[in-house]
Amino acid sequence: MDTPTPDQEKILDSKASTILIDAIAGSGKTTTLAMLVRQMRGQGVNPRRILCLAFSQGAKIRLSEKLQEYGLSNAALLFTVDELARYHIEKLAKSKVIRRPEQLHLPRDIRQHFVSAADRLWKKIHEQGRISDFNYDFGLDGHC
Repeated sequence: MDTPTPDQEKILDSKASTILIDAIAGSGKTTTLAMLVRQMRGQGVNPRRILCLAFSQGAKIRLSEKLQEYGLSNAALLFTVDELARYHIEKLAKSKVIRRPEQLHLPRDIRQHFVSAADRLWKKIHEQGRISDFNYDFGLDGHC
């Protein structure tokens, strides 16, 4: 098994209920998260109470592989951020709390919604007089 670095020890010693590990590629984020899951399971925490989020499918797969290396298959809930969002949207739609959004499959369909949302956000920031490095006016003119 891996021996924790001093930075990993700080994370493993944390009493926080939510931990965000943000670091450069190759710094040990996946290993640290696997160590944290191992520690929590060793403390008797139910696997359904341990949620691990990854920003990509590749990162999720790598974490799953690392947990298997530690003998911890199915030791936590593993989702990408997108998967977790979809799960909750579907759950809310099924219980009729919200109307299920339309499916967007084609990049051009997604782009239209993204550009529209970004344009609204930029206008809101501009109206509030806030300073932002993001200063592009999308000028929605139907060419999405």
